[in-house]
Amino acid sequence: MNDCTFNIKKRIAALTGGEGEISKQVNLVSWNGKPPVIDIRTWSSKGKPYKGITLTPDEAKVLREALEMEF
Repeated sequence: MNDCTFNIKKRIAALTGGEGEISKQVNLVSWNGKPPVIDIRTWSSKGKPYKGITLTPDEAKVLREALEMEF
């Protein structure tokens, strides 16, 4: 099994959940020592990451613009 390292550089928002619960979060995360990316995923209450997506700053900008047009 691959060992994956991560470092949460900045917590941006908790979309769901609360203290001691599984929560969906938006964070700035460095995966395996690489430059930080926008990360949207579910995290366990013990800090274990589950499946999610990562976006470069350019991808996040395109997503933001698309969502602003829709909502």
